[in-house]
This record gives sequence, C-alpha cells and structure tokens, in this order.
Amino acid sequence: MMKLKFGQPVSGIVQFAYIVPDIHQAMESYSSLLQAGPWFHAPNYELSDALYCGTPSTMTMSVAIGFAGHMSIELIQQTNDAPSVYRDVQQRQGYGFHHWGLATLDFDHDVQRYLAKGYELKFSGRSPRGIRLAYFDSNGELPGMIELIEFSRPQEDFYNAIFEAGQGQEPKSTVHLL
Repeated sequence: MMKLKFGQPVSGIVQFAYIVPDIHQAMESYSSLLQAGPWFHAPNYELSDALYCGTPSTMTMSVAIGFAGHMSIELIQQTNDAPSVYRDVQQRQGYGFHHWGLATLDFDHDVQRYLAKGYELKFSGRSPRGIRLAYFDSNGELPGMIELIEFSRPQEDFYNAIFEAGQGQEPKSTVHLL
C-alpha cells in the first residue's frame, strides 16, 4: 500500500476532525495540552459547489490544520447558521469529534463505493484549492462521519508542508494563515 510522506497510507485515515466553538481557543488548548501544531488557519473558508443533503449550501467556517506526530488534526468552527453536517453533529452531541478524513486517489470510484454500501452522502463540495470533498453518514457503525478527500500531488504537497512545519520543533500555538 502506498504511503504519504507523513506516514499515512493512501486510502487510509489522514485526518481527525473536531468541531469547536472558538477556533483560537481550541488551537491554543490543542497545542498546550496535546502538543499539536503549529496551526495553519483559514479564517474565512468557503467551499464551492457545496451541497448539504442535495441542496446548495452557503455554510461558512474557520478551519485550522496542524499535526500531532504523523496525524493531521483539523479544527472547524462554523461561522454562520446555515444548515450543515457540522451543525447536525453539534446539535446532536455537542462539540468534539466530527469525522475521519480518508485520502482517495480515485474520488468518483470511492464515492460510488460508499453509496453502494448504503452510506448516505450528507455533504459535498470543493475546497478553495479545488479539492473535492464528500461526507458520509456512517450509519451508526462508527461514532463519526467519514470524509473522502481527493488526493492529488498538490493536496499531498499541502499536507506535507504542514507536517514538515511541525517537525524538529516543540509544537506550539503558532498560527500561519492559509
């Protein structure tokens, strides 16, 4: 199985994601208590072609990505009241763990594979860098959602740069804007 530079297998988990009420406080806490970081923060993150339950979405968020060892951690604070997979989980169980991010080299095939298994596609869109994302309800098999992240050379380079920023230094709450 092919592995990414930061050690995670392609088609495997590359990220754990958490929804938080205050992203700045969360970056500080995850750094000081969990030794994660530095953080790369996009304060006004919007997806294009976003669909929530099949309907166009205007959801906006603030996103921060950092590493703890070889695992990427994503912090998400929704910044408007639009319906979303983040609001759904927050209303059902509060803030905390939201999803596992899985790398995929064949996005269309893997979306169809999850649909064929009976998983409901709850949210999809494109990142500001054009990377396609798809969130599936895990149907209660897992205590979180599954996000498919389209991986290409630019996406791998993006993750590698964030990973390398934290190597050889004490993790801290340093914030870099994406």
